[in-house]
Amino acid sequence: MTAGTSFETRLWIGVLAAPLAWVAAEGVGFVTSAKLCEARPGIYPSANPALARVVNLILCGVCLLIALAGLVVAIDNYRRTRSGASDVAVGRAEFMSLGGVFASVIFASAIVLFAIPALVVNVCNQVR
Repeated sequence: MTAGTSFETRLWIGVLAAPLAWVAAEGVGFVTSAKLCEARPGIYPSANPALARVVNLILCGVCLLIALAGLVVAIDNYRRTRSGASDVAVGRAEFMSLGGVFASVIFASAIVLFAIPALVVNVCNQVR
């Protein structure tokens, strides 16, 4: 693998890490909330909102760390393109790295906003 290919991979990681982390936080968060909040017959017939809250907060924390890692990679990519340390065409690489920075900030903020309801309201209130 050449240095250009490695930098290409870093560019795509910087652009896609935060949006994919947001999709995981939203999708897995809704599925786990639905499963933990459904009424089940048997030993535990009622929903468990406390466990659903903890699972959502842990999931959002992990996804936020992934988004922030993507932000760090995107910032490093931008610094490399500005210093001329990459072999990739500067215009495209600079656009992707700067786009990765903006996307990472926006999607990391969205993950934080997704975690706020788990702190404030009953997670199981609207799932049933």
